[in-house]
Formats: sequence, structure tokens, C-alpha cells
Amino acid sequence: MSVKVPLNVPENASREVILRHAKKLTKNAEQRKVLSYFLQDCCILRHFGLKDADYEKLVQSKIESLNLKERAINKIGLDEEEISEIPPVNFIGYWIDDNFVRETESGKYVSSTWMSTWLFFSKTQIYVYEYSFCMCADAKEENTEEYFYKDVTSISTTSESVTPKWFAQKGGCIFSKKGVASRQIDTTKFQIVVPGDKFKVAMDSSEDIERMVQAMKQQLRDKKSN
Repeated sequence: MSVKVPLNVPENASREVILRHAKKLTKNAEQRKVLSYFLQDCCILRHFGLKDADYEKLVQSKIESLNLKERAINKIGLDEEEISEIPPVNFIGYWIDDNFVRETESGKYVSSTWMSTWLFFSKTQIYVYEYSFCMCADAKEENTEEYFYKDVTSISTTSESVTPKWFAQKGGCIFSKKGVASRQIDTTKFQIVVPGDKFKVAMDSSEDIERMVQAMKQQLRDKKSN
């Protein structure tokens, strides 16, 4: 699961209604800047607000300030030596579903919620720590999961097409007169499949990440064959 923008408005709400409800969520100047980055429909005002690089720096700064690897180990409750069968893996990505989304000038999609997931590996289990945070409201979610290797059906990456409820157009004004523009976006997620359930998290694709996923797959094969 992940944090969703806690915005309770009808599907066909007008831009005025969306903005009014969204502004109530913000608690400080930084959150208001983020909200404007995603929802400001005045091109002139947007020119003086956050740029794409500014927003991503804010996200990175927030992630670094939380020290999530240490937080994850404390939540799991084991010594780091006990969960170092293979090097831990960290996935970071924007959670597109049910959040404010914007296409950057480079063509990348960013959202108002990011997710960081740490995976640790003991001799018998996979330990998962997931933290998601909304940048425009005081909303976060923290989860831990444990999976025995013998119970895991597969580890993989998966591609999904999602249609965010609130999508900001690149260039020009964000909203149409009838409401928020929509667009189908292809996303990549990491998943652990067990009988009757799937655990999915956001991830940014890269060659390094793919190598990590392959290492996890090999670890699972080795454990299941022993």
C-alpha cells in the first residue's frame, strides 16, 4: 500500500473545488509550494514557483533526512549481521496511482507521493520495509513485511498502465474548464508474489536496479533448491 492524496472530492470535480480542498491539506510554506507545482493553473504564477529540479531536490532532501535504512533495521528488530545474506536493496520511486502527477520537461513523470522500500535478506527470510510520504500534506505510511523463501512464488518487476486522477499537463495551463486532464501512464513496479497475494512497490528503472533484481532472483532460486 501507499499514501494517497487525502483529497475527498467527486471524480468530476471542477478545478476550483479541487484547489479549495487541496489547499486545506497544506500545513506549511513548503507544502504549499509543492501543491502549486502540481496544481497551479496560472502560467505566470507557475513561472515563479518550483521548477522540476527544485521539486526533485526537495524529495531527495526529505528522503535523506529520514535515514530510512537505519529506521528500517530498527523496525525489523534484528541486527544488521542477521539480515546480510546478500546486500540489502533499496527501491525509490514516485507512486503514481491516486496522486497528483506532473510530466517534467525531460518527459519523466513525478507525483506528490514518493516511496522508499528497503529489502533485507536473512538465511530463511526476506524482510521488507516500506515508507511512503506525501509532499503536499502531513500524510505518510510505514509498513513492514516478512516472507519465508519457501513461501515466495516469484520476485519480479512488472509494468502497469495507470490513469492518475489529477494529472498536470506539461506547458500551458493545467486544467481544462471541465476539470483535471487525464492521461494513461506506464509505470514499473517491483513485486513479491506469494500464494494469494502480491506485494508491489514503486521503483525507478535502471541497469543497477535490474542487477539487484537478478541477484534477488538468484538468491530465491538458491534457497528453494536447498
